[in-house]
Amino acid sequence: MNGLIMKSSWIDRILAGQKTWELKGLPTKLRGRVALIRAGTGRIVGTCEIVDCVGPLTLEQVQANVEKHGTPLEAVGQLAFAKTYAWVLANAKSLAEPIELTDCRGGTWVRLTAENVGARFGELEGGGDVVEQPKVKVTVCCPQASLGCAVAPVADAKV
Repeated sequence: MNGLIMKSSWIDRILAGQKTWELKGLPTKLRGRVALIRAGTGRIVGTCEIVDCVGPLTLEQVQANVEKHGTPLEAVGQLAFAKTYAWVLANAKSLAEPIELTDCRGGTWVRLTAENVGARFGELEGGGDVVEQPKVKVTVCCPQASLGCAVAPVADAKV
């Protein structure tokens, strides 16, 4: 399993179901559950699934989807990357107790194993003591016709 190192404020929004897009300068082919690691702490505090990658996005698309990525509209005057992609996140789960990593070297990603996670490694695969966030299914359509539409469980849909 992989661990994604992120700032605390973004992780908190993901786990609260308020952030379903992580904007990055590169696309990802990775799909499935990843651990969320608070930057600077080496603590795994939850997990989520990467269910899609959309882009490259235009400035207008980033501005139209503020509710998904969480960056305030007034702060989105230009793209942060030459090519901007949205990693689509779903099914966020908070761990009841954070997991301390014994080795947390990496920039964005950390490869997680039983050696650097320890006895609680099984919790990350979905079999442990986690707190589920509410989920609903929504259809997400991308304005770029070639990307089409997808149905995915997400936690931030307004019902």
